[in-house]
Amino acid sequence: MTPNQKNILVKLVVGNLIVYVVLAYWFLGLPVPQISELVALIPTLAPKPTPTLIKVTTTVTRLPTLEPTPTQKPLPTSRVIRPTAKPGVQQAVPQAPSGTSPSSPMLPGDAWQTLGAGAQVWYRIGYGGVHMDVLLEAKPLEGVTMDVFAPNQLGQPIGRGTFQKALGGLVWAGGHWNADGSWLARIHNSNPASVQYKLSSNSKDISNKTCESYWEHIGTAPVYWTVCE
Repeated sequence: MTPNQKNILVKLVVGNLIVYVVLAYWFLGLPVPQISELVALIPTLAPKPTPTLIKVTTTVTRLPTLEPTPTQKPLPTSRVIRPTAKPGVQQAVPQAPSGTSPSSPMLPGDAWQTLGAGAQVWYRIGYGGVHMDVLLEAKPLEGVTMDVFAPNQLGQPIGRGTFQKALGGLVWAGGHWNADGSWLARIHNSNPASVQYKLSSNSKDISNKTCESYWEHIGTAPVYWTVCE
């Protein structure tokens, strides 16, 4: 039973008790007390409700502290960019001079070379305003010739190597102070077999000098000479 229900029940009992008291006073011929006084006694007669203590238990739950998860940055990746050739376009690869034509002349050197039977080979022996001393050695020397061409004058040789016993080969010396371009030498083997040869050329700048060129016949071969001061 709730406290409120108990309180109502007590009031009903007290009310009935007052009625019985009034009837008793009246029956005995006693002066009846004022009804208001009896009614005023009802709150004092009713039992006071006992306060109910409610125990509240508070549970504090400590949440675990979450550590921030470090964000790992992706490592930078190197990118190698390779050039791609355009379709249909081939890159030109420089080729070594072959000596087969005036446009691809070889350069003189100290090594011995092989020249086939009936073959010829072109060399660049100088450039511009220079004086050149050219020596051709061959084994065998007989049947081998050396023609010299001035810059941009391939129609006719300007000179030809002549044999000098002291040097053991064909020699040509010459040049021009105001020349512009390559001096070329054509070596020809008219023998029916291959020969071994070596061509050397020493040049000296004469572009700032006064030079004079002339032809001279040595034996039956014309030789072009240049004299510079």
